[in-house]
This record gives sequence, structure tokens and C-alpha cells, in this order.
Amino acid sequence: MEEKANFYQWLLDHDVVSWLEPLRRKNHWQWRPGDLKLELKSGVAPVLPWNYTVSGKQDCYIWSTLMFENESIKPKFQFVPEYCHACYKVVVRPKTLVQLFALEKLQYELGLPAKCGIEVRSYTPALYGGYFYNRSLEEGKACHKIVREAVDNDPILGPDVEVYLKHACTEMERKYGASDKWKKVTKEQKQVEEIIQDHIVYDPTIQDQPKHFLIHTHRRWIEWAFEHGDETYLTFTGGKPIEEPPVTYHEEKEDG
Repeated sequence: MEEKANFYQWLLDHDVVSWLEPLRRKNHWQWRPGDLKLELKSGVAPVLPWNYTVSGKQDCYIWSTLMFENESIKPKFQFVPEYCHACYKVVVRPKTLVQLFALEKLQYELGLPAKCGIEVRSYTPALYGGYFYNRSLEEGKACHKIVREAVDNDPILGPDVEVYLKHACTEMERKYGASDKWKKVTKEQKQVEEIIQDHIVYDPTIQDQPKHFLIHTHRRWIEWAFEHGDETYLTFTGGKPIEEPPVTYHEEKEDG
């Protein structure tokens, strides 16, 4: 092995096993026999709040889980992944369940890479959301114009529904601050990303959700609306409440 001035430091900077072993312990990964690269055993999660209406080429799992969320990467190497620096999302904020289903229909019609669903994250001040994915700021601005016009012209959505363009994931701004202040990608970061990618085996699951998955997702949407006081859910239950309201006694009733 080539001599290093500080061999121990070189080992720390290249110890991909220490970075990836925690993932094997808590997720569906295994060290593959033969080359002992880390391989994902299962990449499909049926319990999702989202309908990935139009599949694009983006696959965020490797970047969010292996790169961004992976706390086992040496602290000085924790970063916004290079791939995510080029990500710009057009966000649509439906106010009701009826509008969420209208947005789902609109996403299918526009045919742009997108998803929509319920916002289960506690740090997102909204019940519903829709996202359109873009790979540059210029592409994001063009997409925003298209989506804004389409939402404005939709009879169920309309101009009162918020549409905006943001950079990468909310979680990344929460951790590293405003995205316009993010540090540029460094040579050391590129090296870490390359080492990780060279030692994993991952076949991205980029496909339309099958019907039985989507049935489960739509059911969650309706129950979510009921749980959060959005009575437009009754549109999808034939007007029948999911749970009957309690009998009340605060008003006197005449004896019949």
C-alpha cells in the first residue's frame, strides 16, 4: 500500500464500512456475498402518504438516506449532496382534500415529474402538498410558470392556491440554513460521495405505483382529512361521516 504521511487520517477519510454499517443494522441492506458491497434488499414501501403521479428520472433515496441523513459519515463530511444542489421543486398547496384530488388529476394531465399527497411531517405547516421536480433553476422557473397558469385555470384549484419554487428538501434547509447560503460542493465532499457510490448496489425503484398501493394511499388521504377537520372528505364517502358524531346534551330537548 502506498505510504501516507498520516496513514490513520487516510483510513478515517476512506472508511466506508463505518459510514454504511449503521444502515445495514436498521434498514433493508446487506453486505453482498462476493464483492461485499452494500446491497438494498427491498426498495418498495407500500405505506406512503404520496402518489408519485408521474415518474421521473430522479430517485432521492440514495441521496437523502445514504448521503444527507447518514449521521455516521464523519461530521466534517456532512453536507447537502451534490445531486441535491441541482434540485428545484415547484410546490403546490391545496387547502382541502377535494383540491388535492384536483391537483392529482392536474399532475397526470401535465405529465411533468411530480407527486402529491398528505403532509405528515410535523414541521410542514400544511395538510396537503404537491411537488414538481426539476434539475436546474432555469427548468424550475419554467415549470413554475406552467404550473401556476394551470392551477389558476383549474375550476377547483384557482388563483388562491399557493404555488412557489423552492430549492431541494425542507430538511436540508432546516439543518444547514437558507439554501441561498449553502456552501459549494468541495473536493472532499465529491470524494466521499464517490466512495459511497462505489460500494453500494442499488437499483432505483422508479415506477408508477400499482393500483393496490394507490388504493391504500387514497384511503389514507380521506382518513387524514377526517382526522384534521376537513369536511370535504364527505365528497368521497357519499356524504356519510366516517364516524358518527356523539349525542350532545347541552341544549334542552322538548319531551315528545
